[in-house]
Amino acid sequence: MAKHMQVDQEETNTAAWVEWQVTKASNQLEYVSLQESIVQKSWAGWEEGMRLSHRQWEIGEAAVRMQTTGEQLTLVLN
Repeated sequence: MAKHMQVDQEETNTAAWVEWQVTKASNQLEYVSLQESIVQKSWAGWEEGMRLSHRQWEIGEAAVRMQTTGEQLTLVLN
């Protein structure tokens, strides 16, 4: 009988620990609507596109400068 009570106590302790972990994790979650999630992802994609576009423009400008100097240079990207 004591063995049965020990197993029940371990199960109770484990269940309480799992419930505490779930509560702790839930408190750290940020709930957003589907619409807000779509807007955030779209905005992040737009920003990344702008960064890439600007980088391509910088590379193009550097290539033009290299051509106008007539020297054989190595393009170094920072």
